[in-house]
Amino acid sequence: MLIKEYVVDVRRQFTGESLMGARERLSSLRDWSELVPAAREGNQARLESYVLQALGGGRGRHPLGISEVIPGTDQLVLRLESRESLAPLLLLLPHRDRRRSRHGVRDLRASAGARGIELVLGRTGDGRALVLGPRHCSFADPCA
Repeated sequence: MLIKEYVVDVRRQFTGESLMGARERLSSLRDWSELVPAAREGNQARLESYVLQALGGGRGRHPLGISEVIPGTDQLVLRLESRESLAPLLLLLPHRDRRRSRHGVRDLRASAGARGIELVLGRTGDGRALVLGPRHCSFADPCA
């Protein structure tokens, strides 16, 4: 096995990415010192920690209920194993209960798009995560 194939295989084990996706992303790196890049902004790292903490109770075949992760320095893309895995993430959104107590993560916003649900943290929006539904299933349409 060539070292390049081995490195692609190691990254796929960590992220669950497709073979072609991992090859494309690794070919764009100047070196292999950071196979999984660190978040560039403080809000990006903070958002990733909130998301992973919320998914920590996930029960499924994959760790945390995440079947694929595509890390980037300025955005994290997560493919969830099931639609039910989205519920803990919704609890992160800021809200108030009947007693007017605040809950959730301050400065977190969500918007639904054609690809999935985008979570944005910070007033400038420098923390981003795109949450996708299971393969062949989106959050907007019923699964087949």
